[in-house]
Amino acid sequence: MTRMSVLLALALLVCVPLACTFLTEVRISAPPKGSGAEADRWWQETVDGLPLNFLAVYAETSAVHLKKGTAATYVDWYQSPTTADFCQYELRLPSPPPEAASTRIKERLQSFKPAKEADASDRRQDHVIAAEDMQGCSYHQAMDVWHAAEKKLTPWKVKVPPTTTPKKG
Repeated sequence: MTRMSVLLALALLVCVPLACTFLTEVRISAPPKGSGAEADRWWQETVDGLPLNFLAVYAETSAVHLKKGTAATYVDWYQSPTTADFCQYELRLPSPPPEAASTRIKERLQSFKPAKEADASDRRQDHVIAAEDMQGCSYHQAMDVWHAAEKKLTPWKVKVPPTTTPKKG
């Protein structure tokens, strides 16, 4: 290899990740502030577009927050399904949702049964979920609520850490 090709290779190794960082578009979907027709439309479109497994976890989480008198906004981060597209998506779901959205969620989940394994149409299998804007609970408590709902409704998704205890034989 010549010195020039080595420098060119190093430049590419440095520039490509930097270019991806700067060229990445982030699209945020969040309910409009306040109530009204625009907020109602956002909630209906969002609830109707979510996979049932994900919606069930969100509904279970929201029920716990409602019961405890707490609240949190759950943020779902994910990449676009195509690798050629440098786009990240962020879905912000306040929990518990407004009454009209809760009614629509219950309608969609009426015949829902938890899946025993991953559904190929549910692209949220490797998404990152985080809690923000907690009210009446801490970040860890909010995430515990989400993870408990996830474990209950999508047990195939919960990663069990490997055991270090030797098997008795």
